[in-house]
Amino acid sequence: MHGDLGVGSPSGFIACGTDTTCTLFNNLLVTTANPSPMEIQLTGGYPGGSGNHRLYNNTIVNPAGSALGAAVTLGEASLGPVQVENNIAAYVQVGMGDYQTLRNDVSVSDRNIWINGSGTAPVFPSNDGAQWDNFTTWQSLGFDAHSKASDPL
Repeated sequence: MHGDLGVGSPSGFIACGTDTTCTLFNNLLVTTANPSPMEIQLTGGYPGGSGNHRLYNNTIVNPAGSALGAAVTLGEASLGPVQVENNIAAYVQVGMGDYQTLRNDVSVSDRNIWINGSGTAPVFPSNDGAQWDNFTTWQSLGFDAHSKASDPL
């Protein structure tokens, strides 16, 4: 998918909704405008839905040099164990965002490449943006042990 979501508060190019289990793989998402963050948005049921989403081999690219949005947004409550593996997220401010507690909603995140607009790793919120973990802290929690924070080129 390639294009511009427009201004305001767009949801994302791919959104999986309430009480679904989505396996998203081999997608290329490229935004052409700034500010128009590209993301995959996942929601569990609200309240008490399931989720259990899996993201494999996806590439998300914002304009070079930008620091926009989140690559993946986990929304609502009781999302379920999300697996995020073998993805590339380029020029994103936040690796994965969450409306709840990211550490509780992600079961596996590994073998990904994360880079923000400054050429370093994006941040990962630990509790709905109330606290932000840098990439080193995120890894120390057992996530992305084999991932890189570098330019995917």
